[in-house]
Amino acid sequence: MNDVKPHLSALNRGPLDYQRPPTPPHSQPQSPHATATTTTAIPSVLNSQLTASLATSELAASLSRTVSSLRTTAQTVAHNASDIGRGAMTVLQLYMEQYPSLQTFVLTGTLLSAVPVSMFAIWVALTTLGSVFTAVIGVFVVEGGLIALGLTVLLPVECCIIGIAVAAAVARYTGVLGMGAVKQVASKTTHLINEANRQATIAHHRLGTELMNAAVKRKAAAAAGTATPPVTGDDPEE
Repeated sequence: MNDVKPHLSALNRGPLDYQRPPTPPHSQPQSPHATATTTTAIPSVLNSQLTASLATSELAASLSRTVSSLRTTAQTVAHNASDIGRGAMTVLQLYMEQYPSLQTFVLTGTLLSAVPVSMFAIWVALTTLGSVFTAVIGVFVVEGGLIALGLTVLLPVECCIIGIAVAAAVARYTGVLGMGAVKQVASKTTHLINEANRQATIAHHRLGTELMNAAVKRKAAAAAGTATPPVTGDDPEE
């Protein structure tokens, strides 16, 4: 009897008594508030993740069902259409075998309609291509007009921007702002032009002098009866 009592006491304990871990001797007990917060946070996260996964799975299942139903419908329609076509051709063949005049009508109409129907198909294709080409040209024409309209606004703005940039460059080059910089640049440009004109006048006068000297020498040589020396650009005496 004494040996049976420990087993009976073990049976009287509930499942929680077996699952409760032993408490360490030096562990600090957790506060009730932290335990409650952790206990409520974990189920909320699990619930949100479970809801998102369920919504995703339901959406995927709905899409798969929709695609499957569309595929089934298309297959059914194609199968029914082929069955109807085969049935119609079978009936037509039977009637043509039974009525030779019907056979003559069908064959004659089919053969004679082959060329007009082919021409009509070609006409439809050509007119479709022409319409597409015309539409494309119209789009380009309209877009070109709109681009030109935009350029009428862009070009004046860019001219103003270039003028401002030139004014800034002139101000940096001369160190003077405003109209003073413009006048200074104009004076420097005028001085350079005058200097170029002066150099050109000197060169022209020198060339004329050299030509006159060469003519005088030729006349003197002709008068003396000697051979005319070759004319060079530079005067050897100078």
